Amino acid sequence: MLAAFTTRISGMLRHWFSFFLVVGFLLSTTACRPINLQDAQRIAAFSNWTGHNRVNLRERKRHVSWENAKLLFGIGPEISEQATLYLKRYDVTPTLGRTKLDALQQLQVLAESEPSLDKEFTLSELALIEARAAQNMGRAEKSKLWYLNSVYHAYRYLFSPQFNHYRNAYSPEFRMTVDYYNRSLEGLLRILNKEDGLKPNVVRILNIEQWHVTFQIQLKGPWAEEDFEKFEFSSDYEVTGVGNQYRTEGLGVPLIAVRTRSLNQSPADKYYPDGLTIPITAFLRFNDGSTSYTNSDITEGSKKIECLIEFQDSLKNLNVQVNGRPAPLQSDLTTPLGYFLQNSPASHQLMETVGLLDSKLVDKFSGLYMLEPYDPKRVPVLLVHGFWSGPFTWLEMFNELRALPEIREQYQFWFYVYPTGQPFWISAKEMRNDLEIVRNDIDPERKISTLDHMVLVGHSMGGLVSRLQTVNSGESFWKILSDQPFENLQAEPAIKEEIRDVLFFEANPSIKRVITIGTPHRGSRFANSFTRWLSHRIFRLPDLINGSRLKQIDNADEIFKNKEILTTKTSLDSLSSESPFLAELVESGSAPWVRTHNIVGNFEKRPYLGVFGKAQPTAGDGIVTTENARFEEAISQIQVNARHQDIQSHARAILEVRRILREHGQDVRTALLPDEGSPGVKHASFTIDDLPSTEKPEVKAGYRAPIQPVEIPIPDFSNSSGDGQRTIPSGWQPF
Repeated sequence: MLAAFTTRISGMLRHWFSFFLVVGFLLSTTACRPINLQDAQRIAAFSNWTGHNRVNLRERKRHVSWENAKLLFGIGPEISEQATLYLKRYDVTPTLGRTKLDALQQLQVLAESEPSLDKEFTLSELALIEARAAQNMGRAEKSKLWYLNSVYHAYRYLFSPQFNHYRNAYSPEFRMTVDYYNRSLEGLLRILNKEDGLKPNVVRILNIEQWHVTFQIQLKGPWAEEDFEKFEFSSDYEVTGVGNQYRTEGLGVPLIAVRTRSLNQSPADKYYPDGLTIPITAFLRFNDGSTSYTNSDITEGSKKIECLIEFQDSLKNLNVQVNGRPAPLQSDLTTPLGYFLQNSPASHQLMETVGLLDSKLVDKFSGLYMLEPYDPKRVPVLLVHGFWSGPFTWLEMFNELRALPEIREQYQFWFYVYPTGQPFWISAKEMRNDLEIVRNDIDPERKISTLDHMVLVGHSMGGLVSRLQTVNSGESFWKILSDQPFENLQAEPAIKEEIRDVLFFEANPSIKRVITIGTPHRGSRFANSFTRWLSHRIFRLPDLINGSRLKQIDNADEIFKNKEILTTKTSLDSLSSESPFLAELVESGSAPWVRTHNIVGNFEKRPYLGVFGKAQPTAGDGIVTTENARFEEAISQIQVNARHQDIQSHARAILEVRRILREHGQDVRTALLPDEGSPGVKHASFTIDDLPSTEKPEVKAGYRAPIQPVEIPIPDFSNSSGDGQRTIPSGWQPF
């Protein structure tokens, strides 16, 4: 109870006071001069005290010295009970006069004359033991030989056609052999990486005693060898700060491929962040002729091996085909993500802090990002963060959704970064332009149909930025400022064009669905008079945003009846419940082809110090009241028991997004069905007319009429084991 009390109080203090501590630090260090990037870095490091949802990556501790000490005193790895049984069966059990190496060599001769599964299993295990012993003693060539020997016999056990009638995929030996294959392959790759690096498409030859091995590494994915700077082993790292760590069980070695900037850039290349990591699985396959014993092997005492090390895309390839049968790949999707975040500016809240305090400094970070290679066959899901936030806020949801095969097979996740200190309608204008640029870059001829079914997911203020992509403005926002026609505005052409871009816009026809999470549709109580006054003191914004260009409009006093939008200085001003722009946005319906969903936070709080007593709803998420967060136009709406900053990470919210994406996927499949009598894909966008008559909503004046929200009960999911790990079931199939 005391621990829970301490944790709750600490969380409350950090939640309520972290913002003001950072502000105090800022005022004390930079109040008398403009903020620079170094200031932002110090403030970001200071703000990291909040500790909210920060991912950490650390190297696993390996007790090499202890392993060497055990070998010195003769305490080596023990042979398994199964292997001991088989050694006794063939009378090659190690004794005082016969070492493990002698037993292995004698069993090797027996296996060559009379192959069997039990011999292959035992040989793989004994070779792995010898390899580890040799490596711990610093004998790289010997360890390389035995690792190769171990993976070779494991591969024969798992895939050799001559054992198809005897192999049992449910036996303990089968599962142990899978482990031997993975461990010996990883040991071999580590030695090769240390010697010359893991270079793709380079033929290498190894001559180790009686083994003559020819192999190369081959990339299985949309990359070239120059696309990667280096490869790391996922098992070298452990990730904290993320709820579930997704790994699939199977064959292969999970790797972290660190991408570099390619000289031959594709149109999408500029949207990949520096240091992007790709989850890779290394799988070694032997030439069919290499896995069958021949008379020449016995008489000449040599083994000629041809093999291929495949670097498979863990996001796309769940299985590999071996001898016409699927074999599941082992993968790790979370560790590469943690590696990227730990080594990017987001890990220290730099983008969030810089974007809040000075929008000019965040220009180099702003825009759209892709965290995986662009795929024209998958629908984009664009995640838009909220106030004082960045892409990092989507870590939990991204990690959970990407781990689901049915989601990642149909969707690709993009992220949008913008300065959160400026009014949200300015950010919406910039996002509108950025989306147009992206489309022109990757699909200038508008032939890629999946880009016409985009989904936006916005948290907090990001929900407002997203909604503004789906609204036809008409003159409704201009009429907040003036009763006169826009043409009567007397100003320089550049000034008029900037104002036009903010107040006059059309819905993006490529966006078909929007999900808003914890969004202040009617304003936020956090945007009160004190925080707004404080933001005026510390936020530094471009001239057009802070309203100084109002003086450059010749007839400003005559044409404007309300100058509030043009004089709105900060994002907190724009989020006030008194904002006329916000009120107009609520009344403006989305374009008829857009479906909107809403997720509302309403956390329960205990009355006594937040720890004791019966938990009661608080009618809000701590920042936005439930009433202000509800949205009548949404076709589905659920409540989540979470604080504002945690709603998008809550299990129920993630399940709801998953449900919506699966529903949207069905719509996309229906819309992209080939026309009858003509081959190929229909490129027409999905519109309201494509819906069945029973699902067509009433449309008035070009907008969708409000629909009664549907409360969808979705059960919470949690890891009952409490170990923080979750494994995607892949299932072995008998070969």
